[in-house]
Amino acid sequence: MLEGFLVVIEPGGNTNGILQHKGEEVGYVVEGQLELTINSEVRLLNAGDSFYFPSKLATRLSQPRQDAFARRLDQYAADVLN
Repeated sequence: MLEGFLVVIEPGGNTNGILQHKGEEVGYVVEGQLELTINSEVRLLNAGDSFYFPSKLATRLSQPRQDAFARRLDQYAADVLN
């Protein structure tokens, strides 16, 4: 199953911990900045950047700026057979 959604992260907001599950994710930063951590490797993404990762990896997303929102468009493919 493939799901798409728009995620809005408040200034200074984050995923409240590490996320890890079956499937895959691909995303596009529509507005603002995102700090994406995958298995302790940190990347700063800006509007126009995209990302992909297997969802089984330990990930965390945060909005490092305290003065702006971040918006990202995500596509999530769940591994519904396993």
